[in-house]
Amino acid sequence: MKNELGDNRGQIHSDEFIEIMSQSPSWIVRYGIIIISMLICSLFIISWHIHYTELVSAPVTIISSNPTNSIKKIAASLSSNNASKIKIGQRAVIKLSDFQTSEHEVLEGKVKLIKFFSEEEIYYIEIELTKITSTTIGKYLSRSKEINGMVEIIIEDLRLFEKLTAPITSIYKTEGH
Repeated sequence: MKNELGDNRGQIHSDEFIEIMSQSPSWIVRYGIIIISMLICSLFIISWHIHYTELVSAPVTIISSNPTNSIKKIAASLSSNNASKIKIGQRAVIKLSDFQTSEHEVLEGKVKLIKFFSEEEIYYIEIELTKITSTTIGKYLSRSKEINGMVEIIIEDLRLFEKLTAPITSIYKTEGH
């Protein structure tokens, strides 16, 4: 665009720039945003279906004081940094390691009592069994011997999506919206 003075003041871009801008972009540039958006959406969909379970684990020894009675409660000791998240009523899974099977025998229960002993700096957790003396695959516990295992107390059972978006939702909730 030449004005009456004969210079190119009205032309904003050079001829090379106009030539580059007039070319059609390649397919990767045209569809790149769509492909990236689809990948992000598929990751969100996958993260919705994956569960993230937060556990607190501790070794446990099951001792029956009276061999004729069934075992109804199990006690475990935890350090103070692990036990602060535990609340009464949370689900507990006890994996017994003394059985001679290829997979662990499992007992299920709920946290019934939490006590803190300040002189030892440990928490005493009492778990009431929901399936008394019978494991999940039907074997009965021997009431006369000491049985070792691991207790896993389920703190949170969230979807991975919820765990990833928790910082954003906590900010949103604190602002009072």
